[in-house]
Amino acid sequence: MKKLSTLCLVVLVLAAASCLPSTSWGKDGGDERFIPIIEWQCYTCDKQFFTFDPDDISGGGNNGNNKDMAYQQQNWRLLSNVGTPIPKCSKVKDGGHFFDKKRTMNTSPYVIYQRKNDYIVLKNGGPIKAKLGQWKCVLCGLEGFNFVGDDLDLMGANDLTKPMKLLNMAGGGQIRDCGFKAGNGALYRFHAGIKQLSTENPRSIKVAENLSRLWFSD
Repeated sequence: MKKLSTLCLVVLVLAAASCLPSTSWGKDGGDERFIPIIEWQCYTCDKQFFTFDPDDISGGGNNGNNKDMAYQQQNWRLLSNVGTPIPKCSKVKDGGHFFDKKRTMNTSPYVIYQRKNDYIVLKNGGPIKAKLGQWKCVLCGLEGFNFVGDDLDLMGANDLTKPMKLLNMAGGGQIRDCGFKAGNGALYRFHAGIKQLSTENPRSIKVAENLSRLWFSD
């Protein structure tokens, strides 16, 4: 009976992993850089910010509103706190930034977590290039989000009694234990029943709105 229970749980883990898109697997350690972003710098105060590609905060060209302080305060929010407008420019009287695009690149969820105070999300932006996945652990009912491309530590499911190495994008805390009790009485901490519910290219504001439910592997 014990062998049968263990076999069933191994099958469950493999089934859960297969529910995630094939592009989601990557190496652990925060080195997987698959999220397209843009680096910006304010021409007047030199403050550095980032957006999710292709969110555009350029002050040049035809983006006249992007130079307006009132427009910035109304539509641009910090990833770390969706209710907080970006800080005003300290070098000009009206506080409006003039952002210059420096480069586009890919980064990892871990790096975004470290610098989430430097990310701008747009209330009126369009879909971003990064995909956001919504999932549910069918064993305990916990629901969450991840950037598609993160392995969610599922490839490390060799001991289901050990905690899952997933960290919260908002606060950095580790995900709670699953708490599923197997037929042999073993209590499983690993979320072996994770099933992908949906994926989408969201607006960046949605990423900020769900930051406390967004998880990444360490």
